[in-house]
Amino acid sequence: MGCIIMAMAFAMFSGIAAYGIWAGLKQDGDIAQFTDETRIAVPSDPGTAEEWNALKARLREFESRALQKAPARLELSVRDLNLAIANSDLLLESREMIFFEKIHEGGIDARISMPINRIAFWKEPRYLNGTALLAIESNELQLFVRMKDVEVPGKTVEEGFIERLAQSNLLAPYKGENAPLEKVLDAISSAKIEGEEIVIIAAPEKNQPPAS
Repeated sequence: MGCIIMAMAFAMFSGIAAYGIWAGLKQDGDIAQFTDETRIAVPSDPGTAEEWNALKARLREFESRALQKAPARLELSVRDLNLAIANSDLLLESREMIFFEKIHEGGIDARISMPINRIAFWKEPRYLNGTALLAIESNELQLFVRMKDVEVPGKTVEEGFIERLAQSNLLAPYKGENAPLEKVLDAISSAKIEGEEIVIIAAPEKNQPPAS
């Protein structure tokens, strides 16, 4: 249920996890320049049971229609993203990591507190505490979620970190043969930001062979 919204939330975390591997090639001193020893508290917005149930119903309807190759449109607000983070059992371990703050023409703003692996893997992780800017894009073939920028108050985030994230489609782990979200993601024909919402469209024409 609700695989689309879960995929977008997980995308951010998988991007940070990938960086954890890259960071392992660096010295702990480099990582320490823009991380902290402890996480910071991020807000949470669980809403009411009625609000969460209403969101789940919309997600289920979109997913069902998309998998049936029927036209479908899903509109997601910042509130929707945060309701999913606060209520979905699939995102239980991520509730202390991210809070979405604003959707605008330039992307999606989020407050983050993400663990980053050290080169000495047996030590406790350090934490990337700050804000992030995500972009959601699509072309004829697939949906993209990219992390365009990360800022940490009073610190300089290493340029290579931001470049790596900006080049990566953070939904990649959920696509491909036998991937759990392959069918749903493949059904999406477009995704964009309209005003203060993410709009995701599933159109049956995408999955039809070209006319001969």
